[in-house]
Amino acid sequence: MSALGRLTLLAIVPLLSAACGRSEVSTPTMPTITAPIIETLTGRVTVNGAQTHFFEATQSGSILAVLGDISPDGTIIGFQMGTANGILCTAVQSVDEAEEGTRIVLAASAAGSLCVRVYDTGSLTGPANYAIYLEHP
Repeated sequence: MSALGRLTLLAIVPLLSAACGRSEVSTPTMPTITAPIIETLTGRVTVNGAQTHFFEATQSGSILAVLGDISPDGTIIGFQMGTANGILCTAVQSVDEAEEGTRIVLAASAAGSLCVRVYDTGSLTGPANYAIYLEHP
């Protein structure tokens, strides 16, 4: 073997042994996935009135609110979902002519305080009972 070949071999051997000595195996961490929280909120909205319900999202994810079981049948009311500070509900999405089955979906980027709100848009002639079905992280 020539002198150049020996020098090349001497330079490569430490690199190869260093690379072989590093057998780092990392186990990937699985994200924590929790089952969604499902809530039913009920109430009564009066003529020119509004009702607000506050809730907490414990992590980021999709939030679904469905307006259901409005009575009397055929009642139209306003429906909102938004962020909350414990006192105020700041609407992010609103449906001013919501009927039974109206859905609002939000994507929460982090855990936090949220709210849903129903309100009379001027169409109520008497009180209306409602249920809101929530699914959130």
